Order: sequence, then C-alpha cells, then structure tokens
Amino acid sequence: MKTIEILGDNRYETYTKIREGSRAVIERDGKLLLTYETVSGWWLIPGGGIEAGETPQMCCVREVEEETGYIVRPLRKFLTINEYYEEYRYISHYFICEVVGIGKMHLTEQEVRRGVELAWIPLSEAIDEFSKHATYAATSEEKRGSYQREYTALCEYSALMENEASEDTPVTERPESPYGYLEYTTADGSIMYYTYKDSRYTLTSQPYEPLIYVKDGGTLTCILHMAFNTEELVDAFSDGGTVRAVDWVDYDEKTFCKILATALDSKRSELDYTYAARLAGEGKAKKWQNEK
Repeated sequence: MKTIEILGDNRYETYTKIREGSRAVIERDGKLLLTYETVSGWWLIPGGGIEAGETPQMCCVREVEEETGYIVRPLRKFLTINEYYEEYRYISHYFICEVVGIGKMHLTEQEVRRGVELAWIPLSEAIDEFSKHATYAATSEEKRGSYQREYTALCEYSALMENEASEDTPVTERPESPYGYLEYTTADGSIMYYTYKDSRYTLTSQPYEPLIYVKDGGTLTCILHMAFNTEELVDAFSDGGTVRAVDWVDYDEKTFCKILATALDSKRSELDYTYAARLAGEGKAKKWQNEK
C-alpha cells in the first residue's frame, strides 16, 4: 500500500490540525462512479470525513451509501494521500470497492443545494477531467487541491490495474473457498453478511457482547457464544488482520469462515465458538494434536 505526500504552497512549517477521510474507487465495465455537482461543475470520487468511532473502512461504506445510494464492500486499501495546507494535514484513505447492494441515498442540505448527482464515466475521462487541476489555481484553491488529489489517486489506481492485468491477477475476483465469504457492508460494523452454500446469512451482535447471531432471512439459525462482535471482525478482517479468541488463538478471515461453516453444518442452534473451532479442526485442539 502506497503513501503519497502533497505539499501545498501555503502550508505552515508544522501542522496543528488533522482531518481524515476515506474515498471509494468503484469501477464497473470500465466506468468509474463519481459524484457531480451540477451547480459548480465539480467532480469528486465518493467519500468524506471519518466520524467518531469509525474505522476508515466503515467511513468509506457509510459515505458511499449516503452520497450514491450504493452499498459497497471495500476490497482493499491501495493508497493513502497526505496533503498539507496551512495548519492542516489532510489524510485520505483510498479503497478499491465493489457494489454489493442498494441502500438509501442521504445527501446533506449543502449537497442538495450544490445539485449533487451520480455519474458513471470512463476511467480515462475521469483522469482527464482531474488532470486540469492547475487551471483552477486562480479561481478556487480548494477545487484545485481536490482535483490534484483525485488525479493523483486515479493515476495510481490505473497504474495498479495495468500492472496486475499484465500479471493476470484480477483485483475484484474473490478466491474460491468451500467455506464461503464475508461482506462488510454497514457503517457502524453492527451487521455483516456471510454467503455459504448459496445462502446469504446476516451476522449481528450487540455492542460489547462477545457473541454472534446468525440469521437466514428473519430466522435465527445459530448463536456463537464466547466469540467476538461483528465490529471487531470488520476492524480486523478488512485490514487483513486476525482476531484472538478466548482460547488465545488468532483466527484470520478464512479460518473464521471455516469455523462458521462448520457451526452451520452442525445444525446446532447454539454452541461455543471454541467448540466449533475444535469441530473444524482449528484452535487449541489442532495445536495440541500438532504438539503430540
């Protein structure tokens, strides 16, 4: 993951304030999803500022739904841009995302006044539009800076796609797994989705409660006790990390899906997570076997 520094001419010697946000690069059939302000003619990549208690991934999902009405899944973060203007350091996290559903668009009053609309335009046209950033220097430093930022991000994204295409490595294709896959779709991390054997389950938790409710539609299928809550899972797995269970074993996303699949296949309505891990051949049971 790359980090780029943009130094504004008006930057102070040291910054005293930080603003942090996330943006989503969403490409479909060669076209990029952008927002467009009909009043000012201002284009932007969907995204916005991180709110209290949010991770960059959560912010990305929330902002995209509010601005576009699409629910997205961040596949990976590919870039961080640090901008320095006056006393501020602006941090922008860029995620490659895929659309997984339709939510509810919720524009602010300011965005309504600006006439914010959605547009799918070819990636090359988006890069060309943002490449004009220097032309706004005399009229709007804010627009010039945001266009430079978006231009930099899309050039990095385009180069990344070209490089991976040459290596024949698709970015958005999920690896096949017999144990299904997770989707992180809600802003607060309170809901996740798990697809397994052609069924899409909803995973929920109560705040600070170490258990997970697994529902098939409106039917409660299984409860995993002594596990984690969904917010912990989103925080860990969306960054490629692990979660630590009560058996002091670290579980990555693939292993968690295996354990969850085993729990569902067991047909039990409630079971302890560490017991499900043993059924799946994971956790301490596996460690002890290896030590013998």
